[in-house]
Amino acid sequence: MAPGNRVVSVGTQGASLLEQLYPANRVGTSYLKLSGTSMATPVVSGTVALMLEKQPGLTPDQVKARLMKTASRAFRPPARLSIP
Repeated sequence: MAPGNRVVSVGTQGASLLEQLYPANRVGTSYLKLSGTSMATPVVSGTVALMLEKQPGLTPDQVKARLMKTASRAFRPPARLSIP
């Protein structure tokens, strides 16, 4: 499972509709805290890219199996993030 809850990512300094609708989700002046699959997707994509870089012969089924085998449902509180 990929982190997808309260992920802090680059924002657009108030120009985006999301930042206008949810100003409480702003973190500092350049970041936005969001949740959902759209926030988890880049984490999984990057993980898969690194897996395939190391072992280019992996099939899609093998990639999925390895991701599922190493997934954890254990809740970990978000790390404190200090952003100016």
